Amino acid sequence: MAYALKFGSYTLPPTFSPTQEPASAVVPLSKLPGGAGSRASGRSLTGKTIQVEGGLVRTAASPLRDQIDTLKAALQGSQALYFEDDRYWKDAQLRDFEARYEGAGFDRLARITLGFVTGDPYQYSATLTTSDTAITASGQSVSVTNSGNAPAAPKFVLTVGGSGAVTLNMTLANATTGESCTLIGAVTGGDVLTIDTLAEDVLRGTSGAIALFDGVFPSLAAGANSLTLTYSSGSVTALALNFRARWH
Repeated sequence: MAYALKFGSYTLPPTFSPTQEPASAVVPLSKLPGGAGSRASGRSLTGKTIQVEGGLVRTAASPLRDQIDTLKAALQGSQALYFEDDRYWKDAQLRDFEARYEGAGFDRLARITLGFVTGDPYQYSATLTTSDTAITASGQSVSVTNSGNAPAAPKFVLTVGGSGAVTLNMTLANATTGESCTLIGAVTGGDVLTIDTLAEDVLRGTSGAIALFDGVFPSLAAGANSLTLTYSSGSVTALALNFRARWH
C-alpha cells in the first residue's frame, strides 16, 4: 500500500489530502401496531460523500487561475477515486468545488475543498482475485477466500459439459452464507454461462440468459467461503470466478 490520491489516472497535487470519509446507513423504522415504539429493519449502507482539501499557490510559471482551471478540467466525469494505490471507490464524481481566498490575495493563494460522491458505499481492491477449478463430479466443493471485510460480488463462469443440445439443471450454493441459485433450461455443450452477481445478470456467451436463473445471486462473505456445485441434469466441467475484495 502506498499513498496515491488519484481521480482516475489524474494524481492530485501533493498539497491535497483526504479530510472526511463518513459512512452512512439507513435503518428503516416501522411503527408497531397498537403499541408504543417501532421495529427497526436491517441496516443498509448508502452512498458516500468524500471530502478532500488542499491549497494552490501562484508561481512565476503557473498563475493561480490557470491551476484552478487545470484542476477543474481534470476532475470531470465518473472515475475511480484512490486514497492509496491498492483500493478505490468506483464511479466517483465531483459534486462540490469550493475555492477560498485570503482577501486581496485572491490571485496568490487558494484553499480548495473538493466533495466527491459515489452511490457505491464500498472500497474495491485494485487487484482482481481469480480462481479456476475443474469440476469432475456433481456435489464438488470449491473453497474461496475473500480478503475484504464486506461481502464480495463475484462473477461465476461455468462451462457446460457434453456436446449438442443439453438440458441443464444445476445449483450453485455458498454454504458459508446460505445463498444459492439454480440454472435450469436448454443450453448447448461447451456453452459458457456467466452469473454476474454485481450486475445481477446472467450471460450465455455474450447474450442475455436471465431466463435460466432462479434463486439469489450468491455473494462471498468476508473470510473463507465453501461453494458447492451440484447438477441433476447436464453437467458442468469448469467453474471460474473472479471478484474484487470490498471494504466498508
